[in-house]
Amino acid sequence: MKFLAFIFVLILTIDLLGQDLHFSQFYNTPLYTNPANAGLVPGDCRGALNYRSQWASITTPFVTAAGSYEKKKYLGKNYLGYGFQFINDRSGTQTLSHNEASFSLAYQKVYSADCFLSIGTQAGFVQKSIKSNLTFNSNFDESQGKFNSSLSSGEALTAPPPLMYPDISVGFMFQKRSDVLAYEIGASLFHILRPSNSFLASAASDNQFRLEHKYSINGGFDWRIIPNIYLKPKFLMLSQGIHNRQIVFGGELAFNLANGALHAGSYLRRTSTTSDAFIPAVGIVYGPFDFTLSYDFNISVLANASDTLGGYEMSLIYNCASSKIFKVAVPCRRY
Repeated sequence: MKFLAFIFVLILTIDLLGQDLHFSQFYNTPLYTNPANAGLVPGDCRGALNYRSQWASITTPFVTAAGSYEKKKYLGKNYLGYGFQFINDRSGTQTLSHNEASFSLAYQKVYSADCFLSIGTQAGFVQKSIKSNLTFNSNFDESQGKFNSSLSSGEALTAPPPLMYPDISVGFMFQKRSDVLAYEIGASLFHILRPSNSFLASAASDNQFRLEHKYSINGGFDWRIIPNIYLKPKFLMLSQGIHNRQIVFGGELAFNLANGALHAGSYLRRTSTTSDAFIPAVGIVYGPFDFTLSYDFNISVLANASDTLGGYEMSLIYNCASSKIFKVAVPCRRY
């Protein structure tokens, strides 16, 4: 049964080559979740590091790493946000690798001291490559009792040249902030150009092999239920073609401390047909740093192969202080 489930995972992986990467901590990958998030922070800047490893229980782990940095430029009472993002993904035995670099630019309209509308765009460049590291019966070294890739397989296999294409996305976010209740809602469209996602040059013009548009809606709110304790529900809805429709939703409780906070909660990821993963998360805030650790417990039919073990994810967020002057005091002599 475990072997059959593993074969099913491999078949599913082949189908997912045309779909996007995903993070369970979508709220800690701001530029990957929505281009309009660029610079949409209370402070002057924000940095993020993300690492995800999954499926180690049944195969070589699928590893995804990302990093981003955003900065805000003040334009009177409005803002201009810009940021950079880098992503590296290695699938299984690293047969397929994905590298992406992008730049985001967003304009934030300030309607009041705590009400913002951000409209952003993102332009990037993607490079994918396949490493021909398959083994055959002729690669088995009987003297060592294992496969030896240095032995000739007798197969005429060559890896195709890397696939490279530009990518453009857009989005908007509305945000309202206050000490008691803050909320945000946004939507985005990814892969406007629908670039070819095939390594075969002959398929470049075939719509069947083009990357599907990805539509997303994300949001959440922070509610101070009692002093120093906040409830923070969040959600992300995605739709990309007919094979990738999912929603991740849940929330955390945050306990404010003198120099930071503790937060913990859980999320659920559902596809259009089934529940995919239960995701507990716990984190600590110390000064400007926010570290979060989460784990995906697989609860779909793939649990027969994974023993419910999906993968872990870590993120480290750095939030800069604000240099904006909100109050001006004019010194004067008192009599």
